[in-house]
Amino acid sequence: ERHRRRFFAACHRAFEKAQNEMVLLLEQIRDEVDEEEQTRIELVVRKIADAIAVQMVQAETHVMRRFCIHRTAPAIDVGTLRKALEEANRLNAESRQTFALLADLTTFVHIADILRIDVRDTPKVKLIELKSGTVNNVLLSALERYEPEPTALERIAKDPGIQDRHRKQAMRMMKQRIRLQQTEEVIEKDEGIDP
Repeated sequence: ERHRRRFFAACHRAFEKAQNEMVLLLEQIRDEVDEEEQTRIELVVRKIADAIAVQMVQAETHVMRRFCIHRTAPAIDVGTLRKALEEANRLNAESRQTFALLADLTTFVHIADILRIDVRDTPKVKLIELKSGTVNNVLLSALERYEPEPTALERIAKDPGIQDRHRKQAMRMMKQRIRLQQTEEVIEKDEGIDP
């Protein structure tokens, strides 16, 4: 057990160092190289992040397929990545038996901002969606009354506590919560059914 814990701690520390360097490299290449070279370097960086994500979910393809919802990997916004890295590093500082990977660094984790593995007791994978901004904070508190289930979307459409101009964003946030909850349920209970 002691050896296992030391092994995970060393792996997670190495993952964190690599992740910090990946974000730093992506920031540096924005002004230093041409667009074609940026694309090539970005793809190499993303493939390294993919390898870490695959390791985190133990190469379970039936789980990994549920992370991917777009035909191609969404573009990287380095500013957003830098903010998410601060939260990931805060989570990583809690314990070396956990690791929080920036999902935007990968090419196939499209449903959350952070993919976190926790091996302190029973290994668990958690998907974390980060929200910021005044409107999102107001909507988050309004959406706390709703369980993440499809019927919530109908109730949100008629909720007098949500302003009409924010309703579309509230629906989008609820869809994200539903998708995250369903994916976490599959990760926790799925027996390997791969559609």
